[in-house]
Amino acid sequence: MIFINLITFAQVSSKTKMWCGTQDKQAREYFDSGNFGLENHLLKQSKSLFIAAVKIDPNFCDAWDNLSVCCKRMGLYDEAFNAGLRSVMIDSTNPVAWMNCGYASFLNNDIYKALTSFDHLQRIIPNNPEGYYGKSLVLYSIDSIAEARFNLIKAIQSYKANKIKKGSEVQLLLGFIEYKSGNINEAQKIFKKIYPKHIDNAELNYYLGKCIQITGGRENLNLANSYIERGITLGYVNKNETIQNK
Repeated sequence: MIFINLITFAQVSSKTKMWCGTQDKQAREYFDSGNFGLENHLLKQSKSLFIAAVKIDPNFCDAWDNLSVCCKRMGLYDEAFNAGLRSVMIDSTNPVAWMNCGYASFLNNDIYKALTSFDHLQRIIPNNPEGYYGKSLVLYSIDSIAEARFNLIKAIQSYKANKIKKGSEVQLLLGFIEYKSGNINEAQKIFKKIYPKHIDNAELNYYLGKCIQITGGRENLNLANSYIERGITLGYVNKNETIQNK
């Protein structure tokens, strides 16, 4: 598995539109209080509140979704996956549930479950870009660059077709993939454009430095080295990286 800073995951807040909802007033109160805890980093309290909500209404898929997010943030990846799976069993067309399963598995280094979850999301909701983005992220992490690129392009097309604003993390992943594909000039353009939003990303700094080192000539060697050194300081570990020649 190649070095990667985990980029972004589905975030759920009290402002998130509910998928299935609940008719039980007490369950909804626990859910809203749990969301407040999520937004204020009170994770143990939030976990208890979401569990209370699903005990009252086991079919409250949104509470299972947010319980999954909460467990994921706590590093309880098996519990996060199981909560996501409970939500999937209630409604298999719920994209948040599949994303939670995929990212929990990815963080737990279970590549098979992660890929399977995003495959299901692609199959069941083919016009949702997150299935393609999530699968691309997982494939990139195991150095399956061509497949990662294919899925990310599909994601970008889907964001555009559905008029969904894509986050800068999508461009960041595209830059990584272009770099690994040997498209150094294109990668460098992307990295420079998004650098202010990801200034502390170790991988971005290292790869940008390598791009400048390759394309910038001797006069830019000091600049290239400064990015490379910053990347290493931030935690980048060079594990015999391979770049496809173009």
